[in-house]
Amino acid sequence: MDAISRVDERAGDVDYISHTISTVQEFMVRQIVRPYLTPWFTLSGELRERKEMRDRGNEIMLTYIRDRRKHPGQYDDLLQILLQSMVIPARG
Repeated sequence: MDAISRVDERAGDVDYISHTISTVQEFMVRQIVRPYLTPWFTLSGELRERKEMRDRGNEIMLTYIRDRRKHPGQYDDLLQILLQSMVIPARG
């Protein structure tokens, strides 16, 4: 994969993560403010859709974390700060 493709992929990942966070947060607020709609969210599939979005976002972030662990170094970004402040057990 060439450098331009990696930059385009990362930009897409950042956009997806940003969209997912906004969408899931908005959905959570709706669930809290209108708990009587929970059955509708389940029947309409919206609950499942938001879970799938969140799961995909988690996988994208885990990919970046695993990559950063494989290639340790000094990076000047939020992920570096979070990784340095957290003790996360390594998985195979």
